[in-house]
Amino acid sequence: MSDSKFSDGDYNLAEQLGRIISLSDSISLSRSLGQLSRQVSESTASEPLTSLHAVQKDVLESREKMMRTVINSFADQTSSTGIQLPSVSTGTKAEALKTYEPYQRFYSMHQAEMAGSIQTLRLRVRESISSVSTELHQLAELDQIINDSIAAHNGKLFNVTPKLLQQRFKELLNAHQKSQGSHDATEPLDWLKPGAWLTVFYKELQELLLAELDVRLQPVLGLLEALNDVSN
Repeated sequence: MSDSKFSDGDYNLAEQLGRIISLSDSISLSRSLGQLSRQVSESTASEPLTSLHAVQKDVLESREKMMRTVINSFADQTSSTGIQLPSVSTGTKAEALKTYEPYQRFYSMHQAEMAGSIQTLRLRVRESISSVSTELHQLAELDQIINDSIAAHNGKLFNVTPKLLQQRFKELLNAHQKSQGSHDATEPLDWLKPGAWLTVFYKELQELLLAELDVRLQPVLGLLEALNDVSN
């Protein structure tokens, strides 16, 4: 049975995690988990209880900022990060707009920006919850261990997304060219009319970036949920 197909009876989370983590990482993870309980028992949650509101505020504001970075990059002006959608209004030539390379660079720049911002946020949340209780201290340590172990695998998974997007780009462009016949006299502004091929691609491109952002944020939201459970 291939890794991509699992029935309900065959699916086992531990086995799937084992496939993700390499043998050397598994040994490191096992040793770290063995030491973890000793580290927690030796530590004391002497810091005052972390404000749930403060951590929530940090996570929500960071998410909003990252979403705004994506959305602003689709506007005519350059975003705060310097990432800008390839378009006629921003100086990209018409012929280049019919090639995928500018969009791949655009998407990859966003991925790098997301990865760095979320890693920094995750570290802040991890540090914030670690002094609340021994259980959350243990969870923060475990989160770091797992993150270190599967970081390379996650990178490979997210690198697949631009390739899938390329297939969609080709489908839309080919459909447009077939509809125009051998003499495509349309202009780039025509491609941006409601329902036109490039308008559709831009919309799906933005939706995919925002969806990936939320997927990347799941570990952070998991830490926040754990803090919420302890605080209630």
